[in-house]
Formats: sequence, C-alpha cells, structure tokens
Amino acid sequence: MRVLLIAADTTSRRFLAAALAPAEPVIDRALGCEDALALLRLYDHDLIAVDRALPDSAALAAIRRVRASGVETPLIWLCGPVSAARRAEALDLGADDCLDVSLEPVEVLARARAAMRRGAGHASGTISVGGLTLDLAARRVEYAGRRLRVTGKEFAILELLALKKGVMVGRAAIMNYLYGGPDEPGDKVIDVHICRIRHKLAKIAPCDGLLQTVRGQGFLLSGPRAVTPVRLAA
Repeated sequence: MRVLLIAADTTSRRFLAAALAPAEPVIDRALGCEDALALLRLYDHDLIAVDRALPDSAALAAIRRVRASGVETPLIWLCGPVSAARRAEALDLGADDCLDVSLEPVEVLARARAAMRRGAGHASGTISVGGLTLDLAARRVEYAGRRLRVTGKEFAILELLALKKGVMVGRAAIMNYLYGGPDEPGDKVIDVHICRIRHKLAKIAPCDGLLQTVRGQGFLLSGPRAVTPVRLAA
C-alpha cells in the first residue's frame, strides 16, 4: 500500500504509519498541494490522506485542488473534532471519508481499506478471482478451497492484482505498492515473488491462466469467463 500524506509536520505520518502497519504501508509526505501533485504524477498511490494539523480551510483547499486536478485516488481527511458541516463540506469536495484521529487504529485501517476497495469498485472485503479468494481484512488467502500460506509481500501482490482483476498491472506499479525509498530492490524481485506464488498455487491445484504474465510489461489475475445461462423456450 502506497499512501500520499499531505502534511504540515510528521505527527500524522507517525499516526498513519502505526494505524496502517499491518498493511506494511509506504508513506510519501507532501508539504503542500504542488508537492502532492508532483508526487501523484511520479507514483501510483493507493490512498491520499490530508493531515489533521492543517487548518480546516487549508485541508479543504487541498481536497478541492486534488480533485480539480482530475486525481481519483481514494482520499481521507484525518480530522480532529470538527463540525458536521465541515465534514460534509469535505465529503462534498471529494473526500471519501473523514477520520477523527481519536479512532482506534484498527478502525482507521478498516476505513482506509474500505475507501481503497470502493475506489477499485469492490464493496466487499472479500475478493474472488477464479478459484482464488482473498480476505483483505484477515489477510488470508484460499485457493481451490484450501488455505494458501503467503508472505506479506506475496499477499500485497495478490491484493493489488485482485483489486484490479482482469487488468494488467505493470512492474513499476507493483514496486510502488510494495516498496519505497532509496533502498528498494530492483524490479527483478517482482518476478521472484510471482514465481513463488505460482509454485504455491500449483501445489494445491493447476493454476494455468490465473496469474498471467504480460511479457515485458506486468501481470494480471484473470478468472474464467462468466457463463450466460441458456434461455429456455416458453
């Protein structure tokens, strides 16, 4: 999970990092709207968070500016005890949720995940592709009805591909989702993770066509095509 935090200081970054820790987030910090838009052009972010330390007017201006630029990435406002009118204004400007920082971390993570799911067109916390099922909250994977034990990075890859099922996801996007900073490994590590996932899947059941490689570009999860029932004669 790669998150862009529009923040005045590092307080919210520590809060967000602790709340999202189970998802192993990569958090980029932007000091203002121009910095945020530059980072959004540079990386594929899965979530935008607007800092609680910003004055209400500045936070609302940031939400307005991000949406006016055409960015559709799920966005949450980490707000304090603001009025219902302020929260309503933020939602009307394009925020997906307003999270009081007094919330327990488990709820912050759940609501962040929900915003990301809705942004990808998924209402449920469970996504199925072919015989593969991911429980995003429990971070549990099943294949052909059996538990598939994966590492944190392997789960993150399956999560990203499942959220975008049927759509090719490039290596750069996967790298952005998994890693951040100057110490990130070369993109060959993605091929290693994919190979290991395929090996684990194949030990349970044949997985040809489920986890596909688009040569030189990226990967996609693709289940069987839907079958249209035959209409019976009246």
